[in-house]
Amino acid sequence: MGGLQWQGQWDPFREIRQEVGRLLGNIETMSLRVPRPFPAINLYDEGDRYYLTAELPGISASEIDLGIAGQTVTIRGERRRPEGVPEETYRRQERQFGRWARSVTFPDRIDSAGVSASFARGILTVVVPKNADARPRQIAVSSAE
Repeated sequence: MGGLQWQGQWDPFREIRQEVGRLLGNIETMSLRVPRPFPAINLYDEGDRYYLTAELPGISASEIDLGIAGQTVTIRGERRRPEGVPEETYRRQERQFGRWARSVTFPDRIDSAGVSASFARGILTVVVPKNADARPRQIAVSSAE
């Protein structure tokens, strides 16, 4: 009496491991990015002033709202979706759209009256002078002799 012979033992856990591996493999190929507030910024300390730069591609200078309150500079704007592209036609969408705001609070007192900003080639540069009392200075040491 010949019956069916299994080539190997049935292992339900092997099948579960294979299935989990397949699922995790699909997740790894997906874009797993942590959303961060738009735009990307850099902040530099140049001794007597700070330089704040922000990447704002596709936005014009007139669409940027820049304000200061106390020690905090706030940049606001909106990145609009391209006109005429229906939502259902997207197959991948990595650029963030919509209203955004970024605020930076400075560690030193700043001279809010002296803040200036320029915008060129998609980069906003904000120059924030430190208050005279907060600027580094050299102190002369006198001899008691």
